[in-house]
Amino acid sequence: MKLSPSHFVSKLTNTILEVIMMYEYEFVKIELSAWNSKPKEDYQDIIQQYATKGWRFVQIFAPSIKGYGSAAYFELIFERPLN
Repeated sequence: MKLSPSHFVSKLTNTILEVIMMYEYEFVKIELSAWNSKPKEDYQDIIQQYATKGWRFVQIFAPSIKGYGSAAYFELIFERPLN
């Protein structure tokens, strides 16, 4: 399949826009139960709620800060373009 020069220009333009686009970030902390290490809130529901507000889920982060290297909480990270 032969690609036209306009295809490459379009791809390059989109790449440049992504590079210069600024984002804002939101961090949501979800505590884990000390008893069974399960999340105290449903993280899937939180992701859905933020998605309806225009946020994109980026990552779930679980730092190992509790005994034996386990996490004490999760942190959901969301982003959306600045207007």
